[in-house]
Amino acid sequence: MKGSKSLIIILVCVTGIGLGAFILFDKVLMKGNEPTNKIEDKNNDQETLNNIKIDTSKDYVYDATYTKNVNANSYTTDFGTYNSDDLVVPYININSDDAKEANEELKQTFEIMVEMYNTGVTDKQTYVENNYDYYLGKDFVSLMFSFGIGGSDVLVPSYFTYNFDLTDGDFLDLDDLTEKFNIKDFKTQVEEAIKHSLEEDLQDLDDSNYPEGTNFNSYYEETIDDFEQNLENEAVKFFVDKDGKLNIIVRLSMPIGRGNSTKVITVG
Repeated sequence: MKGSKSLIIILVCVTGIGLGAFILFDKVLMKGNEPTNKIEDKNNDQETLNNIKIDTSKDYVYDATYTKNVNANSYTTDFGTYNSDDLVVPYININSDDAKEANEELKQTFEIMVEMYNTGVTDKQTYVENNYDYYLGKDFVSLMFSFGIGGSDVLVPSYFTYNFDLTDGDFLDLDDLTEKFNIKDFKTQVEEAIKHSLEEDLQDLDDSNYPEGTNFNSYYEETIDDFEQNLENEAVKFFVDKDGKLNIIVRLSMPIGRGNSTKVITVG
């Protein structure tokens, strides 16, 4: 079915000159916006698909050109030098209500990025990192955008994922992509991948090291419950990577003191 999308709630709390907290992400984030990789199926009826574009002279996804009201072109912290040119969000070049909604969300995120960049110009501590990539299939496009804010705390970026049917510009559901990729045992593959990820993250613990009353299965079951709840609520974030693989984003439940780890899991 079409019509649903993955949403992300952003919470930014700045205390004094430092950044309090932000949400979500994984180790695939790279500083700045790296060159976009896209794989296009040459069997596309390009004339038909171009009709869905706002600007037929441009790609389905490209760098947005929003005004950057920054207080300096660059600044340096203990973590490195940061440039305003690196503040980039994607623009979805699709003429549909769903794409318009996604572009508005990305524009609002861009404004947050600029605000936090300017905070860094002042406190020489806060910094922003961002990246996006997309995959172009025969009749769909899949986009993953990530960004995070670091400074007084560890950088904890967020994922935004968007998947569009290029025949009508509507959002694709997870079921649509699992069908396209002919994935029959989706839940089983995800559960196995979650178990493997948890085993890697908790490999330094044995039964005596877990908090009282818990063990590996406690965190595995909590993680599965969280995934299944998101799946039921159509809230699972998903995208197709540059290699044409379907990926989903899951939150791994961890013992106190280790936080919650967000992982990208490849399916199929």
